Amino acid sequence: MTLNSDENVPFDESNIVVLEGMEAIRKRPALYVGGTDAKALHHLVFEVVDNSIQEALAGHGSTIGVTIRADGSVSVVDEGRGIEVGPHHCYPGLDILEVRLTKVHAC
Repeated sequence: MTLNSDENVPFDESNIVVLEGMEAIRKRPALYVGGTDAKALHHLVFEVVDNSIQEALAGHGSTIGVTIRADGSVSVVDEGRGIEVGPHHCYPGLDILEVRLTKVHAC
């Protein structure tokens, strides 16, 4: 048994909690997006730009446009394949795009 340095209380297997689905993201967002501050926002923009670069390197386009506006918003435009659309085989009634953007670990 060790001591939990944050609370100075015993820490053992009884302290382990398994978080499922969105609960994990709500409890520990930094594990998924790098943080909850402006630096984390930059990380998400880098992820989108990295995806555009990967698409271009794979031969799906040759132009990537990144616009940073005065209000802090960012747009990334490329000629990549994008996200699939159409019905999802595991989620009847849901489009693949909706599943990719709303379900944890959808790929």
